[in-house]
Amino acid sequence: MLAREGIEMNRKKLRRLYAGEKLQVRKRGGRERALGTRSPMTIPQGKNQRLIIASDTTPSKADPALVKSIAKAHRWWCELSSGAMPTVASIARREGVSDGHIGHHLPLAFLAPDIVQGIVTGNHPPDLTAEILIKRIDLPLDWAAQKTLLGFSL
Repeated sequence: MLAREGIEMNRKKLRRLYAGEKLQVRKRGGRERALGTRSPMTIPQGKNQRLIIASDTTPSKADPALVKSIAKAHRWWCELSSGAMPTVASIARREGVSDGHIGHHLPLAFLAPDIVQGIVTGNHPPDLTAEILIKRIDLPLDWAAQKTLLGFSL
């Protein structure tokens, strides 16, 4: 139907559009058809126009680099503490980074659970970045001191 009207869409965009409209896609007779309510909607046709589908949830403001750094730190700490990897040097060799890189990341494995949850959900101070947390701050082991230092409410 879209092709008849001169609108070109690839399958990925079309599936995303269907999901946004809460439609299901079902193969019928070798062709994919949308099931569900059929309400008229305008589809962007210009060169730089985008289709924006509003969602019920607010988007996460989580910093992906910060979340990834915390996940790496936890994985590396688990490998060290379980004995799967005997030394920091062995992890560094496997990852193709320096020992210092691993050493800078490991303290993130000891962040307070409230801080980790705040970072993952995006409820952290806007100036808290992966670079600042890894290289510029000496993290205390005390969770209350960590919250104060990083600007989280107690």
